[in-house]
Amino acid sequence: MDFIYGTWHWAISGFLIGIIMLLLIYFGKSFGMSSNLRTMCSIAGAGRFSSFFKLDWREQKWSLAVVLGAILGGFVAYNFLQNGAEVVINPETIKQLALMNIDAP
Repeated sequence: MDFIYGTWHWAISGFLIGIIMLLLIYFGKSFGMSSNLRTMCSIAGAGRFSSFFKLDWREQKWSLAVVLGAILGGFVAYNFLQNGAEVVINPETIKQLALMNIDAP
């Protein structure tokens, strides 16, 4: 578990997101949270007021799984994958933030 709790390089998540985006493009799907907002608006009946929202939302159910996965992933990471250590901020940075009236970095 120490491997999961440890700090990961930013390129790992960037690479994984890039692979997912390429797979979605390959299969003709769109990627993004705004697409999910459009799907949710069409579920709520916004198609009665605007033709932009007239789409078969059942074909977009997979994109709602992306939102659900992001929410569940954030919940799991916040509640179960924290190691308890606080973030260490350089004292000079704290001084600069205080000059900008940011008192709790």
